[in-house]
Amino acid sequence: MWEPSLGNPLFALELARAVRDGEGRAGAPEGVRQPVAERLGRLGPAARRVVDAVAVAGQDAALTEVLDVARHGGHPRLSAAEATEAVEAAVAASVVEERQVVSEGRPVAGLAFRHPLARLTCYEGLSAVRRRLLHSAYAEAVLRRRPEAVDALAAHLTRADDPRATGYLRQAAERAAALSANDTADRYYAELTDRLDALAADSALARVRMRAPAGWRGPAG
Repeated sequence: MWEPSLGNPLFALELARAVRDGEGRAGAPEGVRQPVAERLGRLGPAARRVVDAVAVAGQDAALTEVLDVARHGGHPRLSAAEATEAVEAAVAASVVEERQVVSEGRPVAGLAFRHPLARLTCYEGLSAVRRRLLHSAYAEAVLRRRPEAVDALAAHLTRADDPRATGYLRQAAERAAALSANDTADRYYAELTDRLDALAADSALARVRMRAPAGWRGPAG
């Protein structure tokens, strides 16, 4: 249970209960979703926009891109000062934390959820139309700042149902095949599809369920 819970006792217990009860969904257990949702609900509108942007980003959320999405990914648009204050409010609420992340092979200032299950809960709470809007806004932010990041562009444009996704998927596969003789385009397409799925749902819980021995009922309670 360490991988998906990161040692958090509450999350580990809820994951164990989900395995014991044979819950079919791959998302965060109800015992995790409820307290996280309550904390998210206490955020102001601007801070929630920042948190939603980090949730859509996936594992690595560069601060500059999060600010772009928070400012332009909703109405009314936020000023630079308002977006900065919103980031500070989200950090102060202990929902996300400032963290150095890797973007295109180099370390940059970034934001990340304090726990991956919290990110998953936030992402699952977004409506389908809101997800599409935010992925589209994130793709535009990436295009402005690192247009060579074809993997990220393919991922966000696919989630945004943008027709440009096909071209970036092809570019990503061709680049990967050129970089490694052992990687074929077909294999890379499959791997990239898995990565796209990870934007919507963390796969750690599913891996825990697959590893659970037959008949294992988990802890009582």
